[in-house]
Amino acid sequence: MARSGPWMPMETNIQAWLIDAGGVSEAFGSRGRAGETPPRPGLRVKVAGASLERLQALAEAAGPLGIEVRWDWGASGGTPGAERPPGPLPVPEAARVRNEPPGRWSQDAADGQGLMLGGSQEQLQALVERWQDLDPQAALALEAGLRAGLSRPERFRARGTVYPLARFPYLLGILNVTTDSFYSGARHFGTDAALRRAEQVAREGGDWIEVGGESARGGTPLSPEAEAERVAPVVAALRARIPLPVAVDTYKPQVARAAVEAGASLINDISGGADPEMFRVARETGAALVLMHLTARPKEEYEDPGYPSTLDAVRWFLGERLALAREAGVEEEQLLVDPGLNFGKHPRRDLEIMRSLKSFSALGRPLYLATSRKDYLRDLLGLPPEELLEATEAAVAFAVLQGVQLFRVHDVAAVARVRAVAWAIHEAVAAGARG
Repeated sequence: MARSGPWMPMETNIQAWLIDAGGVSEAFGSRGRAGETPPRPGLRVKVAGASLERLQALAEAAGPLGIEVRWDWGASGGTPGAERPPGPLPVPEAARVRNEPPGRWSQDAADGQGLMLGGSQEQLQALVERWQDLDPQAALALEAGLRAGLSRPERFRARGTVYPLARFPYLLGILNVTTDSFYSGARHFGTDAALRRAEQVAREGGDWIEVGGESARGGTPLSPEAEAERVAPVVAALRARIPLPVAVDTYKPQVARAAVEAGASLINDISGGADPEMFRVARETGAALVLMHLTARPKEEYEDPGYPSTLDAVRWFLGERLALAREAGVEEEQLLVDPGLNFGKHPRRDLEIMRSLKSFSALGRPLYLATSRKDYLRDLLGLPPEELLEATEAAVAFAVLQGVQLFRVHDVAAVARVRAVAWAIHEAVAAGARG
């Protein structure tokens, strides 16, 4: 089926992502040819924008600084326009990255085209200064991309409380006050059932409790009033009895505000802030805000969007949502991102995201991951959600080693054990890298 419109239009915006630090890929020419001295390890930055002419002007300013300039022809090999099958990139990176720009240029971030820059931090910082006069917006994007990619977030903040990130990942135990969650073990309808579940989360080593009042599965959405009536009393009861902070899973600003007023301090918005009022709620209350990638509306029947380049599309979307949140006055330390496994993506795209979790550090915000008993695990094993504990454990262990800092989970005790071992390995690897 041919696509009817752009996947992820860039318009006049521009983003820069630090996608490799300490060494650049063979496709970018870092390893040299036989008999040549390999170039020094450095940084690799991708600059994405709708205008080829704009990026060409920026490239011309980079060359005199000794920066290596390449072009990403995109996952479609420079021929945007047709629907592609779901799955990992159909064109390998070695074929995508070339010396010359493609003959045709796409204005969709999901096509994956862009300007590639390789050099030292000093060279790229000098380029920021050179771009100030040529293209101030691009200079700001490059500077922000370098800053985000080079510095791992040290904390996030939720209603005035600072949560450090230089520690093993946080586990958010799922508490759905629903009767129709996709996993039967997540249904805890009513205050008494919710309190029993919350006590279990605390006993098993959870760090947060996340309350949801509506399943993300298709169907008729609850009204904000009905959802708030489900969620807010449970949040208040939890805060009175359980010594853990509480998150709320909702895309409705009215529900988020009611939950925060009842004591919640983090909002998990699967729509990525589709309703700008959610930014106002976060700004006024100081609640932390998770922005998830989702191109459809919640409760719709999700269809794979046909992205040629999953990672570019998701990074662009999340970068745009972060920018809108900041413009609305939400503080940087309140913001977290979620690539949205299982939401409007073919399971093979979920695997592509999992394989490349480190690439989302380019956005500069903590990564929040909901991989527990998800459909891509179901499809890999051919098992129902009730039999996906071991698959979830494997996914969490891998994600810990990729630097994920928060996990939304059903099985707190089991995942807490996995976290402990994976984090010990993570720290041992880091110590070995330091010598």
